[in-house]
Amino acid sequence: MKLYVFSDIHIQSEHDPIYHSVCDLIRGVPGDNDTVVFAGDVFDLLVGNTKYFSDKYALFFESITTAISRGVKIYYIQGNHNFQIDGLLKPLGVTIAEPDVTLDLGGKKIYIAHG
Repeated sequence: MKLYVFSDIHIQSEHDPIYHSVCDLIRGVPGDNDTVVFAGDVFDLLVGNTKYFSDKYALFFESITTAISRGVKIYYIQGNHNFQIDGLLKPLGVTIAEPDVTLDLGGKKIYIAHG
């Protein structure tokens, strides 16, 4: 059981090397009992449920789909640069956590918030 937390990366564009590293890491999360938490502002700007952002960051959304299909649990805490994106993430199986999340992993409680 592993926990991966990403916060305040502020990916600038689909050409940002960090973007590709994050997508590779998400696709590589082993599976059942592993958890990924995006604790806000993964992108420098991603606002609303628009086709523009789903197309621009298609690799990110595909990576999430791949991880979830292997049993990875994914949470997204919206930050001040990424919000109103429920429509992009919920259909993939991502839990939108507002404004924080408390996880019970192996009997240990872990609290994660943005900011």
